[in-house]
Amino acid sequence: RVQDMPEISSIDASFSAKYKRKGGEMFRDLAKGTTAYVTLEPCCHSPDSNRSMGEVTKKSTPPCATTLIQAGVSRVVIGCRDPNSHVNGGGVKLLRASGITVDWIGGKEEHTARDLISSFTHRMQAPHPVSMTLNVRAKLRQIAHKLKVSRQLQDILLSKVKEKAVSETWYAEADCKLTSHELLIVKGVANNSLARVIAQTLRATEIQVIGNTCLLFRPSVAGLKTSGVILNGTSLSNNSTTASITTTSTTSP
Repeated sequence: RVQDMPEISSIDASFSAKYKRKGGEMFRDLAKGTTAYVTLEPCCHSPDSNRSMGEVTKKSTPPCATTLIQAGVSRVVIGCRDPNSHVNGGGVKLLRASGITVDWIGGKEEHTARDLISSFTHRMQAPHPVSMTLNVRAKLRQIAHKLKVSRQLQDILLSKVKEKAVSETWYAEADCKLTSHELLIVKGVANNSLARVIAQTLRATEIQVIGNTCLLFRPSVAGLKTSGVILNGTSLSNNSTTASITTTSTTSP
């Protein structure tokens, strides 16, 4: 459960800075020759990697697969494959290419691992943000207003501590809320640039940014059952309080 997870922001800033510089080498004395058990396939983003080996990103921290290699582990047991189409097996290839034994846990435990990352999976498989007309945006704002009046509109606070480096714990909580409710108010957004980064990371669409508050929308993979707004042109019903979206966008495999 997200609420049971420790806050990433509690990690000492100097440790985080050291990790960005040294990566897995700082764990080598402890991890060399050990077996690492991980829920999710280690990511493999790298400015130098090609698409067949992993995702090219601008992330500031080392990829998990590289960290494990540098730490000197001899074996990695993985709970489930990364649903991100740019990783999806790339982390395993990178580990095996470095001589590390990789095993999949399989069976019931694999299903348990998938359950643990269900919100992340929803994010990876969500339809890409679509271009919305002013009319659709207005309808979504209307739904958000009705939800707010009835105290059903979901919100999440972005504290000042997390402004520069939004934690994965925070994204996990936002994922859960978007997956269940499709509309989410983010409070404490310092500027439009940060709102845009958050929306892109969550694969959501910015519906409205007012002051330090941002309204995000992300259609559920399955679609919520209480129909409201349909992106193909169906009008908003007067008694609608929740958005259910139908799109023709493709999803990641």
